[in-house]
Amino acid sequence: MNKKLLMAAVASALVAGPMLSAQAAPTVYGKLNLGVASVDNGNTADSSTLAVTDNASRLGVKGDEDLGGGLKAIYMWESTIDGDTGGVTGNRDVFAGLQGGWGSVRLGMFNSVYKSLSTGLEIFGDTTADFTTYGLNGESREANQISYSSPDMSGFQIGIASSRGETGLDSESNPMMIAATYNAGPLYLGIGMKDSDLASTATSGLDDSMKLAGRFNMDAFSIWAVMETQSVKGTKSSANQEIDTTHLGVSYKMANNTFALTYTDADSSEADYDATSLALGVIHALSKNTAIKGLYTTVDNDRLASRSGSLVSPTSLTATAADKDPSALEVQLSVSF
Repeated sequence: MNKKLLMAAVASALVAGPMLSAQAAPTVYGKLNLGVASVDNGNTADSSTLAVTDNASRLGVKGDEDLGGGLKAIYMWESTIDGDTGGVTGNRDVFAGLQGGWGSVRLGMFNSVYKSLSTGLEIFGDTTADFTTYGLNGESREANQISYSSPDMSGFQIGIASSRGETGLDSESNPMMIAATYNAGPLYLGIGMKDSDLASTATSGLDDSMKLAGRFNMDAFSIWAVMETQSVKGTKSSANQEIDTTHLGVSYKMANNTFALTYTDADSSEADYDATSLALGVIHALSKNTAIKGLYTTVDNDRLASRSGSLVSPTSLTATAADKDPSALEVQLSVSF
């Protein structure tokens, strides 16, 4: 009896061995965005500094396993790296899921389908000119997330997700997100909604948001726009506030250089809380994975506004005060691997 068990175990190992060796090895990848920037927070005191900046450097592992019958297991773990001071500071996208001809399901913390609507339109993303840090809703990763994305249907794709609060309290927030995109040829269009599911008793916080995104490529030229409307409870002087954010951009590619100009406007229903931002830059591709970026960014705040986007955060300067106008001139080396 023991011999039969031993022979069965050996046979199982011989069968399992080739299966294990056939599994694809995980992919280790990363990106370092390190630069030198002259940053002015706009304040009277402690106003400017020359800094070594890090903007969303990261390290990750991702992969999949073929389960047969067109089904795959997919996974990713990605963490933030402080390239200027050293250390790993926190998780970015972390998920496990299943993928097949019907689409994919993921569980974990990662970019939601709502946030992803505008991810491909961030030409100055991960720099001091990143427009997504000007108060847009849904720009942070959603934790405790359950997400479904459809397969690509001739350029069309839809996604739906929920982020669970898990407190069991009446005040629990369980945001729901839905998005639809069309991406084919020179045209990209996206629309999405996020319901933060605030409790009826909530007196403050982001409530509902709607986002539109689009891009059109014309040979070497690209133009794009992102527009979002947010409803916010219990802010400033009134019970409710509406914030309309518009981001416009144009770029021109010439050889290994891409020249770009972007304009961002944050318009609040509250008087004197508006702000605008202008960014101008050039991206020089040294290779497929390495680029040098040179850019200048400035923010114009209204009397009560104190927005600074990504300008001040990479430094130890104090936050921009109301009615002050921060700016930054940055040269960044971006290396992917």
